[in-house]
Amino acid sequence: MTLAVPLTASFPAQGAAALAGQLRAAGLAEVLPAPAGGPAAGLRHLAALARAGTGPLVVCGTDVVAHTAALLTLVTEPGDGSVALVGAVEDATAWSAAVREDRGRVVAAAPAGAVDGGTGAFLGVLRVGRADLPVLAECAERLAAGLAAGTAPTAGDPADLLLPELVQAGVRVA
Repeated sequence: MTLAVPLTASFPAQGAAALAGQLRAAGLAEVLPAPAGGPAAGLRHLAALARAGTGPLVVCGTDVVAHTAALLTLVTEPGDGSVALVGAVEDATAWSAAVREDRGRVVAAAPAGAVDGGTGAFLGVLRVGRADLPVLAECAERLAAGLAAGTAPTAGDPADLLLPELVQAGVRVA
């Protein structure tokens, strides 16, 4: 089962409902509401889902703006690998994770900052394959602890923090 997990509830309810509708239209079986308690709570919730997961998880912020067709492509990507929605450098926001891609793979990512030789920007939606769920759980727990301790970056959405963590942990992200 693939389900979507928005990590924050910072976006207006109408926008979050629209995104949930788009994700369902793209073929997701379930879209969970963002948990109360802020980003750290969302990351802890995500870690628990990843540990119990039996299929890919789609992780996103509630402020994602993407065409339903782009979400459909990400959700229905063949295989069980991990995939990020990446756009042009010009699509970056001040808090977007910057990425460098090589032959269709994200080979470097940094939260809210430049990557040497950056070729794109993470657009806030990540599908994590079943094999990568244990690493997702570890990364989410580490980020939640860092947010609680004040040692993790706080700018942007937690999804923008997760992608760099996953790439640095060795997860192959297309």
